[in-house]
Amino acid sequence: MKRRELIKRLTSLGATFVHEGGKHTVYRNPSTGMLLAVPRHTEIGDGLAQRLLRDAARKS
Repeated sequence: MKRRELIKRLTSLGATFVHEGGKHTVYRNPSTGMLLAVPRHTEIGDGLAQRLLRDAARKS
């Protein structure tokens, strides 16, 4: 999955931007407080993308 598409889907699920790290962009799931680290690659592997989306959709 393209990084831009993943970030678009994460924010549509309610994840909020926290900060830019050295190699990752960090988002937070506001309902659980879980941090979601998105690597800075143009392509994100399907398994990682699905895990991040599942964690972003998780409710407390």
